[in-house]
Amino acid sequence: MPLTARAILFLALSILGAAKPLRLAAEETGLHAIVERDRAVVLCLARAQLLFADRCAGAGRLTIVQPVQEGAVVWRSVVGTIVIENESPQNPDCALGRAKWNPKDERTVSSGKSIQTIDPAWVLGQMDKKSLGVEHLEEGDFEAFALDLDNDGQDEIVFRASNVERVAKLYERTGAESQYVVTGGILPKSSTYPHTFYFQQRTYSGGTDTIGGVVVKGVVPIAAETGEIALLVRTGSLFRETQDLIRYRRGFVQRIETIERRCD
Repeated sequence: MPLTARAILFLALSILGAAKPLRLAAEETGLHAIVERDRAVVLCLARAQLLFADRCAGAGRLTIVQPVQEGAVVWRSVVGTIVIENESPQNPDCALGRAKWNPKDERTVSSGKSIQTIDPAWVLGQMDKKSLGVEHLEEGDFEAFALDLDNDGQDEIVFRASNVERVAKLYERTGAESQYVVTGGILPKSSTYPHTFYFQQRTYSGGTDTIGGVVVKGVVPIAAETGEIALLVRTGSLFRETQDLIRYRRGFVQRIETIERRCD
């Protein structure tokens, strides 16, 4: 589900309150940004305006995307600056914001949450067999982890699955065409129906740039008061790849598309 104007406003206001220890510094500059460890800018807020990576610059509070790794989740934030940089000087339209900060100034806060790797067999067994593409998937096609996304005290299962490698080997060996499935989504532990944020199913007749993929790049806090978490995901193919912040709440998946790059 795309973000509505009301949902975008809620997300903006939530992010503004997501890291209270650095609120004063942010208010002085009016800037808060979600950034990745490699300095890439995901999304910015400046004076109640939502800004994407091609429009974000200034000094303020940075919340650093945390990688998906098993164990306790710790939020990191720091006061830093964002400057517009262009990795392709010959094309000014390629410029994007890049964050700079001193790692020694980072502050950490325990989220009270943890990430746990989930057995792929459990994920496949939990899903209703009528769910999109499930009949073409095997347990070895899955990767999954558990994390409480909406702070209701119950973990959700975040998964990605792809049978492309299997069907490609079958095609090379026999020439037989079959259905490939690439999907990513969120599965409540109490439900058999996943909420997908990406799905692709087509007939495999040889590798192409149109075959999609799902990468969960990390997690970030979006609401201090409610403890909600957003997933940063990259989905799609080389032909059409997007990066999104994914929010899960009360059985609904909402997304806001961000800018990862403008030029290849």
